[in-house]
Amino acid sequence: MALTVAGFAIAGRPMVPDLLMHVFVRFLPFVVTAWSLGMFRRVRLDHVAALKGRALRAEAEREERARRAVADERTRIARDVHDVVAHALSVITSQANGGRYAARGDPERGIEALNTIAGTGRQALADGRGTLTVLRDDADVERELFPRPLLKDLPALFDRVREAGVAVEHSERGSEHALSPVTELAVFRLVQEALTNTLKHVGPGARAEVDLSWCRDELVIAVRDDGPGPTSAEGGQGLVRAGFVMVVESQEDMRVVGEAGDGHDALHQLTAADVVLMDVRMPRMDGVEATRRVLTGHRAPKVVMLTTYDLDEYAFAALRAGAGGFLVKDSDPDIAAARSATMRGGGRVTGGPARRDPHRSPR
Repeated sequence: MALTVAGFAIAGRPMVPDLLMHVFVRFLPFVVTAWSLGMFRRVRLDHVAALKGRALRAEAEREERARRAVADERTRIARDVHDVVAHALSVITSQANGGRYAARGDPERGIEALNTIAGTGRQALADGRGTLTVLRDDADVERELFPRPLLKDLPALFDRVREAGVAVEHSERGSEHALSPVTELAVFRLVQEALTNTLKHVGPGARAEVDLSWCRDELVIAVRDDGPGPTSAEGGQGLVRAGFVMVVESQEDMRVVGEAGDGHDALHQLTAADVVLMDVRMPRMDGVEATRRVLTGHRAPKVVMLTTYDLDEYAFAALRAGAGGFLVKDSDPDIAAARSATMRGGGRVTGGPARRDPHRSPR
């Protein structure tokens, strides 16, 4: 009996690997199928997660582009507001201060200052209306009680300018396409302003060319005249300087020895001065760079920096460039004259941000 059982056990051993192989082969398809389904689900989940990630990144990028667009638009509007409002107020303030001093010895100069103030105010109001009009929605324009000028009204504008003495030639290129009422109004105002400037600065007898070039997604406007263009001393900045000139000339111990319309001219004209009132924003070369170069001369003058806004970066940039003072353009003329005298005597002017934070180093 024992031999029989042992013999069965010995004889049965070879059957165990076969049984395992049989089980393995039989269940292998199920294992492979389950593994494949798991891998497929994992790949699918990874793919869905990647799609969600790309969608989230795309949405974030769209939001960032929208934020940048809003920031750029705010910057553009701020620049327009500066050009229309702040500059006009600078002219009005400087002319009012200068006219007040000049009228003591020359009433006619006081009257000229008042006329300049009135003209600047009217122009600022007109420019402000134009800026606000451009910012309005199309529906607002369409709801206007009175119709606004559009592209179809340009020929009538050309006729009026011709009657005023300017020979206007008009040309168009490309295929005209529809524009919104706001865009057409903006185009009309641009052409109107350009022709008005031609009539104002060149005068009757001038010739002007208005060219409209239609492209697929834009309209290029070019207005040219045969005038020489304004000199560096003309324009609004010249009016601001004229106001300060009247203040300086009213002082018994001061006189104006030169004026410069931009930083480049300042390098060649202002080395003979004892004190220079230097504007921060100027064409060709800004006031900070002009100050840095003017002060490298053997007989360097004292420099007081002028600007419209009382901003820290302007003040300390001017001080780092070597300026001895900083004034905003609406400073009281008595204070401006006193600080100019202080500078001439070798002192420093600590106005604006430097006065608010005297412990902050400009370097």
